[in-house]
Amino acid sequence: MILGLFRSGAIRLGARQGAGWGRVVPDGEHFWSLKSFAPDDAAALKSWLGEGQADQADIQPLDCSGYAPTRITITWSTPTGVFVAEPGLSKKQQAERNARRNSPETITEGKDQQYTPSVPLRADGTKWPEEAKERANASARSQLVLPGSSVRGALRTRASRIARTVLVGALGQELEDWSDPTVGVHDQLASDPSLVRDLFGTTEHRGALTVLDTVTRRVRKNPRRVTHNAGDRWTGGAAEGALYGEELWDQAWEPIVIELDSKRLLSTGAHSPERSLDRAKAAWCLLGLVLAELATGTLPLGSRGTRGLGQVEVSKIRISGIDWLGTEDGRGGREFRKRSDSPASGQAVARDLLTWLQEVNASITDNEAGGVTDITGWSTYLVESVKEDADA
Repeated sequence: MILGLFRSGAIRLGARQGAGWGRVVPDGEHFWSLKSFAPDDAAALKSWLGEGQADQADIQPLDCSGYAPTRITITWSTPTGVFVAEPGLSKKQQAERNARRNSPETITEGKDQQYTPSVPLRADGTKWPEEAKERANASARSQLVLPGSSVRGALRTRASRIARTVLVGALGQELEDWSDPTVGVHDQLASDPSLVRDLFGTTEHRGALTVLDTVTRRVRKNPRRVTHNAGDRWTGGAAEGALYGEELWDQAWEPIVIELDSKRLLSTGAHSPERSLDRAKAAWCLLGLVLAELATGTLPLGSRGTRGLGQVEVSKIRISGIDWLGTEDGRGGREFRKRSDSPASGQAVARDLLTWLQEVNASITDNEAGGVTDITGWSTYLVESVKEDADA
């Protein structure tokens, strides 16, 4: 079975598996060797240890092929630019800025104009997904990267916000306050509703969702610098020597690729197959709502979102491998396109997606909410998560 899993490409090693890293591809058709020996006596054991000889044994890997994850491909652009800072240079920038602030020359005219801008994260040494690798140009080291972990974090935050909003409206009670400084990030992940944990996981187990790293198609030679000045909390004006900013490249990006392990999603929880399918459909509806908000342009990506960066315009969402939903789409999938060249046409993509999600939501048969009469369909399983936590 292990050999069969290696051959099918299902084995992943190392960290950042949620961003598509760590995939192992066997080298050749017969990538394994199996040997056996019989240490019947001291001489046989000494011979094997000394010469390493053993009898060749035969083994056949199980057939673990025939499974492909659900794939969501999002064609998008950004009118403002997407920025994810290089962490090493950000620390250097902070150190230099602190040194300038403590220097007596800081107030000298013109000195406050010198600062080290934050630069975007580059794809140096990155192992690309095959789709991006085929289109990568010769100057791959100059490509910028939008990490899958960054996109995945944005999607999880919005999914958690939607789920918690539904729970507050349905149950009429306040949920745990995450603004409490004693609540750590790991506690926040563990307290997410069950559908969010099914999709994105926790510190204890993997989720079903993987977001691959996204790279740029090309990098232009001349970036533009965006400069900011920190405010002085005492005077209310601009702080002396507190300039900071970023270097931005206006460029086109490859599509965002999201993979969903439907088998992992269907096996979550100790339920009957029918209820497990309904719970998986509920998780799919929650993910669809997040994608709809991304299509409308209300979900920024990357950092500096409060400074106007990270705006997204979605032109197409392509979904394949959704036969597990039991709909008529099968492996043909679904495709949602914008209807005009207007930036607001992403709303048309969202409307078509929401119309289809209503059909998926109507197919959920087991939607008993345990006495809560004003909540039905996919959101029933959010109420179920609260009840499971209470029982635990």
